[in-house]
This record gives sequence, C-alpha cells and structure tokens, in this order.
Amino acid sequence: EASAITWAAIGAACINAPDTALLTAAAKARSATAARLIGEQSIQLHGGIGMTEEYVIGHYYRRLMLLESLFGGAGWHLDRLGGWTATGMTEGCI
Repeated sequence: EASAITWAAIGAACINAPDTALLTAAAKARSATAARLIGEQSIQLHGGIGMTEEYVIGHYYRRLMLLESLFGGAGWHLDRLGGWTATGMTEGCI
C-alpha cells in the first residue's frame, strides 16, 4: 500500500497533476506509519539485543524514526489530508 501510493505521487509529480500535494501527503503518512511498524516489529523480534550498538537493527530503527519526522510526521500529513477533504482542497490548506 505504501509503495503504490508513493508511485502514484511520483507519477503525479512527473506530469504536474493538480492532486500532487494530496498524493504526496498520503504517501508520506502511509510510509511513515509503515516504517514505524516495521521498526518496532524488528526490535520486538530481536528483543533487547536489537537496540545495542553491536546490532545494525537498532541503527536502522533510529534512522527510520529520524526519517519519519523529516518533512512532517504521519500525524501532520494526516491533518493536511483531513483539511483538504473538509474544505474541498482549497489553497488555504496547503
């Protein structure tokens, strides 16, 4: 799902479609949510040892958490999407 919406956003950006911002916000929200789930599950799978400096999983998890908040987190983008749907995608919500 995250991959499909990301590719749709890329396609919209390539042709300068009017819904590019909407698709980009949806892709970021979905990707951030998926990244958090994957990171948390990998730590759960490996237990406490996954967060030690010797294991790369802890490094990946910290990187995922950094990337999740870069350019706005999932919640921020979901708020943007909610604003667009409530106002019919007017310019004031972008």
